[in-house]
Amino acid sequence: MIQAFPLNAPRVLITGGSRGIGARVALALAGRGYDITLSYRDKHKRAASVAAAITRAGRHCELVAGNLARQDELDDVVQRLAAHGPYNAVILNASGGLEPDKDLPYAMAINCYASVALATAVLPLCVGEANLIYVTSHSAHFYYHQPLLPSYAHVALSRQAGEQCLRRMSDMFARHNVRLHIISGDIVEGTITASLMDKQAPGFLRRRREQVGRLPSIAEFSDMIVDKALSRRAADTKATAHWCGSVEPYLVGRPTPEPCQVSS
Repeated sequence: MIQAFPLNAPRVLITGGSRGIGARVALALAGRGYDITLSYRDKHKRAASVAAAITRAGRHCELVAGNLARQDELDDVVQRLAAHGPYNAVILNASGGLEPDKDLPYAMAINCYASVALATAVLPLCVGEANLIYVTSHSAHFYYHQPLLPSYAHVALSRQAGEQCLRRMSDMFARHNVRLHIISGDIVEGTITASLMDKQAPGFLRRRREQVGRLPSIAEFSDMIVDKALSRRAADTKATAHWCGSVEPYLVGRPTPEPCQVSS
């Protein structure tokens, strides 16, 4: 049975939403009564499947395809996303660069430049006290704290750059009364990223599990994102980091750099 929701439902924008964490977050928010605008690169069949599930849940889903690493397509995506506002939350989940044929310029384009361009475009379209969430990894968030897998270095650098650029947009976030959340996860079990890292460095996942005990699941990481997307608070535009999974060894011997929430 389709659950009845208000016709004028709040709306959430999710990038990288055709599979994995993005898709799960989209379905969870639809189940809470939110309409969804789903941005994805080129996996139309997967995106359409997510949209169909959202429709079955009684909510609307708009699909916006485009390669955020290409300036011409990014400009087109920004224009189409603007047509579907206003937004109660924005979740910048799209990322890339770990694929064998991708270089640092590609990683910077999708993980940094696209995130800044999208945030700049959609902040004026957000309702008051909306939440904008930048999804990242511990290797990127703690980029300067620990050595990295060589194959992940340019991904981590570009995602760290994206996070710092968004933090430096604090005046714009304050002007539009939008809160920036940085949600960082350890290696998330079951994701494409985890599979690629383990393929490029055989045994990597096993060693990380042995080091910290367990790794977060897609469900756990997605739940944290949903929780922050729905959070309500007094006016406060300071960026706050939330960590999913172990933060060891990133903080060993170091003071905690900022307020945080840890889900383990």
